Amino acid sequence: PAVHGAAAQVLGLDAVLVPLAPEELGDALQLPRLAGLSVTAPFKTDALKLAQSADVGAEGIGAANTLHRRGEDAVQHAANTDEVGIAEALLSSGARLEAGVQSLVVGAGGAARAAVWALGSRGADVVVAARDVVRAQRLLSELTAEGLVSTMRAVGLHSSELFTLSPDVIVHTTPLGTGGRGRAPVPDALLGPGVHVLDAVYDPARTELLRRAERAGATPISGGRWFLEQAWAQHRALFAPELEARFGSDGPPEQLQAEVRRAMADALHLRLERALRRRRSAPVLALVGLRGAGKTTVGSRAAERSGASFLDLDKEIARRAGVEDVGVLIERDGIGAFRDAEAAALEAILGAPRRAHSRLVLACGGGTVEGEANRALLKKAWTVWLDIDLELARARVARDAAQPRLPKRPPLTMGESDEFDILYARRAPWLEEVAARRIELDSGDEGRVDELADEILLGWESEGASDSRDPVLSSD
Repeated sequence: PAVHGAAAQVLGLDAVLVPLAPEELGDALQLPRLAGLSVTAPFKTDALKLAQSADVGAEGIGAANTLHRRGEDAVQHAANTDEVGIAEALLSSGARLEAGVQSLVVGAGGAARAAVWALGSRGADVVVAARDVVRAQRLLSELTAEGLVSTMRAVGLHSSELFTLSPDVIVHTTPLGTGGRGRAPVPDALLGPGVHVLDAVYDPARTELLRRAERAGATPISGGRWFLEQAWAQHRALFAPELEARFGSDGPPEQLQAEVRRAMADALHLRLERALRRRRSAPVLALVGLRGAGKTTVGSRAAERSGASFLDLDKEIARRAGVEDVGVLIERDGIGAFRDAEAAALEAILGAPRRAHSRLVLACGGGTVEGEANRALLKKAWTVWLDIDLELARARVARDAAQPRLPKRPPLTMGESDEFDILYARRAPWLEEVAARRIELDSGDEGRVDELADEILLGWESEGASDSRDPVLSSD
């Protein structure tokens, strides 16, 4: 909203841009006098499904970040301005996007999907490098099925094949490097004169990848340019009728467009300053939720991908008590002693000041939120509630119980058949109280560890970095 608001002010548009957090995207479409929606994850796929028409790019990518009314019948039209932003950022920096150009996309998530479309639809050959090669191959197969005919293939991030490439264009789409943490998985050997390197990360403006590219003689392109190009394309789509009525079919004159871009860039810069302040004040990402939600699995992956440290609270409690696992502590001293040890461990982690550069991802126990003092501490962190479907939680816990090598866990509700229902009813208000974000999980999320980690990291670095009333426009 801040970036679009800056543009609207310069253009003199009679418009109000407000943040919305609907349970269902369709609910937002019922608002009166709605010009359109700027859509962020996880609603981009839903946006395309709700539209009555769509741009070729949105159809091909399978997602839309913009819904706006179009034509005399004011039908809901879907657009994906991410791919426009990628192409414009590259072209305006002197890159060529045409047949014969060799391009490399690093990552296989939503931003990678838009990047592959932006490059391939303009004729460039595309290689996708990802840790999960099967996922990358699936992405390419789906885009091919949507009509993308460019030469495309997938390689492993750590494969020898990656080092044989000679790309003219590199687009990095993983969160690594966000907030100055982690190293983008782009080998130095691929960087050199004549190579254009676009990093989706825009916080900081000069990421470690862009610094490496510059030292190697390549052309570095900030994710901020990508962000601003897609935002300006989105703004023109959302307010097309008003802009045409005021400026005609050619749109605002170039001088005014330049002024708009400067205002949007200033608004983005202000957001990045807020992000820096937020990282200094809340360097801990805490994951909460019922047992079986995947806090340890997703949290460890998020830490790995962001360069942060990772800590499992139960393991820390066991270490401090000098026992193998918390199950032993409970059997020996009782559940009350375990809760006291849990509170002491959490106080040691979150109660004392933490250096801004010492970032931590913390996976909490299922019952950590039961203590009032614990909840106060969790509010100092950026806390995410993994709200798992109860049937899926039961299945996961039963599966873990059948593996004797796993650590013992604290008892639930002493054997009652509806124990998950009881726990959820009791803890849900507390979980909601401490959570900056809630992510609902069901069976469709099985195996989506990387995607969930990326979604959480983007929130930690951007949504959590701004005022709670100012959610993020994301280029992923």
